[in-house]
Amino acid sequence: MIRVLQVIEKMDRGGAETFIMNLYRNINRSEIQFDFLVHDPAGHYIDEIKELGGNIYPLPSPSSIGIRKYKKLLKEVLTTNGPFNAIHSHIHHFSGVIVQTARNAKIPVRISHSHTSRDFKVSNPLRKMYKMIMETLIKNNSTLLFYCSDKAGQALYGSNFKKDKRSVFIPNSVQLDQFKSVWQMDKNEIRSQLGIPLSKKIVGHVGSFTTPKNHLFLIEVFHHLVKTHPDFHLVLVGGGPLRSDIESKVNELGMSENVTFFGVTNDVPMVLRTFDIMLFPSLFEGLPTVIVEAQAAGIPAVLSNTITTEVDMDLGLLVYNDLNLTLDHWSNTILELVNKRVPEYQIIVNKILSKGFDTAQVAELCERLYINGHK
Repeated sequence: MIRVLQVIEKMDRGGAETFIMNLYRNINRSEIQFDFLVHDPAGHYIDEIKELGGNIYPLPSPSSIGIRKYKKLLKEVLTTNGPFNAIHSHIHHFSGVIVQTARNAKIPVRISHSHTSRDFKVSNPLRKMYKMIMETLIKNNSTLLFYCSDKAGQALYGSNFKKDKRSVFIPNSVQLDQFKSVWQMDKNEIRSQLGIPLSKKIVGHVGSFTTPKNHLFLIEVFHHLVKTHPDFHLVLVGGGPLRSDIESKVNELGMSENVTFFGVTNDVPMVLRTFDIMLFPSLFEGLPTVIVEAQAAGIPAVLSNTITTEVDMDLGLLVYNDLNLTLDHWSNTILELVNKRVPEYQIIVNKILSKGFDTAQVAELCERLYINGHK
């Protein structure tokens, strides 16, 4: 049995976490087993991880105990609970400490994985030094450098990262088999089940209520739209620390009847099929899986141009807007795209498969890399 230790802050719902769980569900678990080292043992996916046979190893965050003590505790986890064939770190720059410690513990396959095009921590001389040290540790101690988009790769590995033979593009994939059944369902039937208005055009967003998702701008765009087109309704899916702030903003604008806060869901494909269009004005992303999922569900989307074009499945369903454009421009783009003719389901599936964005394809690739340690 090949054992892989996934290292991440917390196994809650989020882009990287959902990627890991999709991978875990699809990987050949008779040959490969995932365990998880986390800094916060609470999380949406913890129970499912245990059901699938994964062990959870909680460690205090390095900011609470210091890097030296953290490295000591990490090495204890690796030596006491091993042997591990591979360690797969998803903690952006801090992956430098993870892979260095794993190398000292003689773990043969050491993977750093970049999921984002930037962090949103304040830049100062100390932070710059920290990043420089961590990037050096990543380069000196990783056997593989995973990235979900070119922007994400550049953010962690530098502008020439593709020349490094260890670099591997690992797309944030989707489980296509989950979408087949919802395509066969009536949209109004799904809306009735989920309590979403039947008679409105639905603008939707799926994502955590955090700064990068830019919910305040999203609310401003929708407010501008609904003033002249009251037949639109906004559905916000997800949870997170800024949700109460956004609820307050919606109430302040007098839009409580125009907005549904749907909360966290386990069935994103079904919720996506209730949308008429998605609005996704993120400040930055790595490669947002939900945009690939939206296309799999046949939903057009208006995105900020900060988002990588690698997310585009060439189905004609995406339009990119600059965040500096007027609210009028954004709302007009929604009006133009909302009635876009959607390709047939099989055409969508074939495009996603041709680009390698099906989870089964990614799971097969990762299996080979976990076992062999190289491309």
